[in-house]
Amino acid sequence: MTSLDTFHDITASSTSKRLLAAEALLRGLIAQQGTHEQCQQKPSKSLKKGKIAESKEKSSREDDQQLCPNLSYALQRLVRGLASSNPFARQGFSLSLTQV
Repeated sequence: MTSLDTFHDITASSTSKRLLAAEALLRGLIAQQGTHEQCQQKPSKSLKKGKIAESKEKSSREDDQQLCPNLSYALQRLVRGLASSNPFARQGFSLSLTQV
């Protein structure tokens, strides 16, 4: 099931279909975030004097990159989905957002 299929199923009128889609989305995001974190890990280097400001700048950029792009997208889409006029969509998006 692709992410787009999952988001579509989160808005389904069937409670069981919404639950399965929310669970699938969560499993997929956990796997993708784990892969992203493994790719981001780098051996730590010791700081030299005078490099502290540069290190702080790098760490703030690294904080922005801690979430994989798919997780960032999913969070944005789930938050936007809370304002849907479809009551089933609101239920599904709130359930998924709570799990994430």
